[in-house]
Amino acid sequence: MKTFILAVLIFTCNGLFGNSIKQSKEVLLLQSYHQGYKWSDDIRDAIVAKFSLHENIELNTLYMDTKRIDSQEYLNSLASLYKKQFKTRTFDLVMAADNAALDFVLKYHQEIFNGAPIVFLGINDFNTHFEIPPFSKNLITGVVEEVDIKSTIELIKQMHPNLRHLMVINDRSKTGLAVKSEFDAILPLVANDLDIDYVDDLDIVSLKKRVSALGSDSAILFLLLFKDSAGKYFTYKESLQEVYAVSNVPIFGVWDFYLGLGVVGGRMTSAFAQGEAATKMACDILFGTPPSSISILDKSPNQYLFDFQELERFGLKVPLQIGPHEIRNKPFSFYDEYRSLVWSIILVSFL
Repeated sequence: MKTFILAVLIFTCNGLFGNSIKQSKEVLLLQSYHQGYKWSDDIRDAIVAKFSLHENIELNTLYMDTKRIDSQEYLNSLASLYKKQFKTRTFDLVMAADNAALDFVLKYHQEIFNGAPIVFLGINDFNTHFEIPPFSKNLITGVVEEVDIKSTIELIKQMHPNLRHLMVINDRSKTGLAVKSEFDAILPLVANDLDIDYVDDLDIVSLKKRVSALGSDSAILFLLLFKDSAGKYFTYKESLQEVYAVSNVPIFGVWDFYLGLGVVGGRMTSAFAQGEAATKMACDILFGTPPSSISILDKSPNQYLFDFQELERFGLKVPLQIGPHEIRNKPFSFYDEYRSLVWSIILVSFL
């Protein structure tokens, strides 16, 4: 009996039995973007859910707000502020969410963050964009964010057999440029039988005009649009809604936070899945596992996701050959919700 009680007491923060954290641990989550942006909110929700299973982990969250402002002058000001803010504080671990945060943490790893172990997540173009300083090499691991543009374009072709023209919408933010690098790499593999119009240099009025002119043999792949060529800033909802309002063709995407806003679907990256995978690594490190012995997860945990309303709107069917997938925003169905109960009643009635 005593052995069982002891086992329960050392229940770890990832839900498995293991070594317990004997003293309070302080973790900093540095977010590249802002509170209220669903991607950032989902990351934090996943981390909080995992850490909340252990009372001795204290999570501190800071938002860099680089979707709105990312000038070098601004980043220098943040560095000056954080130096003062953390002058007398030491973190047991730093989690860097998205490219801007990881860039910042690596640059000031010793100066501001006192050489704390680093777990990153939501990182685009990791292998070509980041050069890890010698001091940080044995102190870093994390989860790569790999948008699956190739699989999503192949999916669009399957769902839209008359497709001849694909408009790809992106912006020139730090993330947008990283995604463009990934897009350029797969372009030769998907462009043979398709006219691809890559757009990242239009103001919102010109973009809407071009979208409204698309014909029935067209579709849109909406990557990102937080700032147009005129410098106008949009929330993730606003930019898609602007495009959706004038589009007569289906819109596909590669991020799950666009579902429910007008995107049909795609092979999508999930912030929550990124957060869960990274937090498991963080827990392992806090329990004593060296970061250098935890392999970087370079295969992003993506999945096929669809919006029922948009599938219905365009009369599109999900190809069975894609395998496991999820359709969200379905209307309530008693049978789907209580399938096992319905069949149990039928069986009992028959007997």
